[in-house]
Amino acid sequence: MINTAGYKICDIEKENGPLALEIAAEGIVLLENSGALPLKSKNVALYGSGARNTCKGGTGSGEVNNRRNINVEEGLELCGFRVTTKGWLDDCDSQMAREEEARDAKIRQIGEKYSVFRFWELMNELALPIIYPKGRDITQSDVAASDTDTAVYVLTRQAGEGGDRRNVKGEYYPTDKELRDLQFLVAHYKNTILVINAGACIDMAQLLAAKPGAVIFMGQAGQAGGLALAQLMSGSRNFSGRLAATWPKDLADLPCSDSYSFLDGNTEKEIYKDGIYVGYRYYDTFGTEPMYAFGYGLSYTSFNISAEAELNGSRISVCAKVKNIGSVAGKEIVQVYISCPGGKIAREYQQLAAFAKTRRLDAGESEEVNLGFDISGFAAYDEENSCFVLEKGSYLIRVGNSSRNTECIASVVLSKNVITERCRAIGGARGRVREIQAPACCRGAECAGKVLYLDEKAVAVIKHDYSAPYAKILPEAARMTDKELSDICVGDPALMSGGIPDVVGACGQIDKKVCKKYGYFPAVMADGPAGIRIAREYAVEPGGKIKTKGKLPQELIKAKKLFAWLDRIWGRHSKRAKQVYQFCTAWPVAAVQAQTFSPALIKEAGRAISAEMVRYGVGIWLAPGINIQRHPLCGRNFEYYSEDPVLTAAMACAVVSGVQEDSRCAVTVKHFCCNNQEDNRMKSSSEINERAMREIYFKAFKLVVKNARPECIMSSYNKVNGTYVNSSSDLINGVLRCEFGFEGVVMTDWQSVAVGQADAGEVLSAENDLIMAGNKYQHKALLDAVKSGRTDRLHLQRCASRILSLCKKLHP
Repeated sequence: MINTAGYKICDIEKENGPLALEIAAEGIVLLENSGALPLKSKNVALYGSGARNTCKGGTGSGEVNNRRNINVEEGLELCGFRVTTKGWLDDCDSQMAREEEARDAKIRQIGEKYSVFRFWELMNELALPIIYPKGRDITQSDVAASDTDTAVYVLTRQAGEGGDRRNVKGEYYPTDKELRDLQFLVAHYKNTILVINAGACIDMAQLLAAKPGAVIFMGQAGQAGGLALAQLMSGSRNFSGRLAATWPKDLADLPCSDSYSFLDGNTEKEIYKDGIYVGYRYYDTFGTEPMYAFGYGLSYTSFNISAEAELNGSRISVCAKVKNIGSVAGKEIVQVYISCPGGKIAREYQQLAAFAKTRRLDAGESEEVNLGFDISGFAAYDEENSCFVLEKGSYLIRVGNSSRNTECIASVVLSKNVITERCRAIGGARGRVREIQAPACCRGAECAGKVLYLDEKAVAVIKHDYSAPYAKILPEAARMTDKELSDICVGDPALMSGGIPDVVGACGQIDKKVCKKYGYFPAVMADGPAGIRIAREYAVEPGGKIKTKGKLPQELIKAKKLFAWLDRIWGRHSKRAKQVYQFCTAWPVAAVQAQTFSPALIKEAGRAISAEMVRYGVGIWLAPGINIQRHPLCGRNFEYYSEDPVLTAAMACAVVSGVQEDSRCAVTVKHFCCNNQEDNRMKSSSEINERAMREIYFKAFKLVVKNARPECIMSSYNKVNGTYVNSSSDLINGVLRCEFGFEGVVMTDWQSVAVGQADAGEVLSAENDLIMAGNKYQHKALLDAVKSGRTDRLHLQRCASRILSLCKKLHP
């Protein structure tokens, strides 16, 4: 039943506005400042593609159809500044209108190539990033008319689902026009501030050569991003964001930049030759200088950090005293790293172990923050013996405010090797890839701080039971026919055949017919993670027909011609039609959220998201995305938190806990696993050794499952070492269920099961419980697999029981 509930406009997203603003303000990072900030002039000359067309987020599932956004121009004006370049901005708007018209024409051409039976190929091609206009050349006349000595230039990029960024001008590299503009502004204004409004890093070498007075990484900061930026530039707020991913000086510095995704011309196999050396682990271990380090960010003030460490059993506690030694108030982020000894197993220089953000400290004020971690969590994986091990030697504890600015405060000495966890080998993953080799010694000088001694008896050893993790079969699942079981284990086909789910604009739903028969709630799913992605508005005709303004997938299929929707005029419905609004909050993207280094803020966002889910009838939120930012060119880096699994897990645990505080709401942690590129994502095989899998790409999933208990996990499109993840019992049963203790529902990514892709019978045999989104082919393929005996009915009963148990839990 469509939720129309007798309301016209819901203001719940307005209530969330202050929190969205706070997260944006704490996640924006100041990269450079030679005195241009805070702004000193109330007149500002504003230029660049993102001045008015400020990008709030990426394309694809991470998009949010919210009510309105505050762009950079509006933000400055709300903070009392006068924007003095309206004429230049108006000309840029005219160019944007022409380019949008050309983009729509390209979309029409794409649509003509496809039939409804190749729907997902169509949707991938439709995920065209908007190429923002660069505007006309800036002239002496513009400068003269601007009546100010201060210019702000907003450089904008947008990427998204379905394709990786290209290493070309206009994407990763600045265009000639952008460089010319920036050079002109630096030459003609006393203060020039460069704002980078993009989902991930871009090449900075030529931009910095122009010598702007300040550089800000705004990221894609959601609906209130423009206001947050303006408050920071004005000085009414102080910058406290820190980078959650390293920025390279040159893409060629990265070990996989000759082979990542499309770069070697082969997207069928992605070779993870970088092993565990991802992000700062690579830079710090191999002595490569980054442009900006992990954890880096400037402030209008300065801090002093002094710290001490203690050892209690296998847990290391750090007490850090932070003092604001500058002249204005601000916040600091204390980062704790651990450097592990390399014996038989080579180790990275250091890895993030814990972090904490202070409260707002006035000038001269101090605060003590306490951090802690279990040293067992930083054991190395020994592929030869299928176990995690702490090798003997000294474990150095470093404290600072970025990965390149730390001081060793203690060493923890272990006198013998200790196994911390015994695992079952993952088939075909031992020594599969020839990885880069780290330098023989990379830790630097030994620590002059306190020496602590770890008793090996204090380290607990984890052992796993790999007998099949049988779900309790519900009586209803035992009574169901083969067809009913296959129906419940495949998404409701209505969405992919012209129907509309119970929440308009939602992307999936558990089968309504079977749920209704057996008395269960057919949970509705909506995309994330930058908010809830549903239709912003729609109308209900007196006869019950739904008409929407958005471009819903079912409209594309239902239309007589695929792109008839482009020519529809909103408002054709009867005056008696009931207009319904579903305004949701567009939060800063995950990458900006991580830059806050504030799980407490992100947990609050989780609570706010659950309130919107309940308001609109969404039971399952398809977020957060916790894949590792392996390479700067990944098209979905904006949608993932970080290059580091510990930071990723902390942010994900926060939002999962916040959302699931309401028992009517579930999250779906995605995309398990080794899904770190978008090109050819449905067929590519991630070729990777088991150690890298376990230490880098599994770790965030492991921590989130153990610490936050998500209700759902989404398996990824890709293969791992030649086998589709959604069809791998090793990964789904062996790792997720037996090792991590996951008890919820595993679902496929949308349209993973298709001709030439994963097989429905194999997916259910691996107890990947739910095939999404649900179409006639998937339903028939699974039922055929059961009837032929290729898939045991028992697997479907277990999977159906997990799905129905979740539906019962989510019943409003």
